[in-house]
Amino acid sequence: MISRRGALGAGLALPGVARGQAPWPDRPLRFIVSAQVGGVSDILVRILENRFRERLGQSLYVDPRPGGGGLVAAGRGST
Repeated sequence: MISRRGALGAGLALPGVARGQAPWPDRPLRFIVSAQVGGVSDILVRILENRFRERLGQSLYVDPRPGGGGLVAAGRGST
């Protein structure tokens, strides 16, 4: 069982861990789209791209990876 003192100590230590992290995102964001260029998914991501860029202040790019029923995009996203 966790004591009150242990729970209080853990609660006070957590904000220090969060402040020590680097700002996110630290590199350009990549949207991997598993549909053809000009498809519905591609167009939707390109519309949302501008909103993400404004909110995050970070450069974004769309990476279309059609084929294989989405397996090509899934493989690219896992690396």
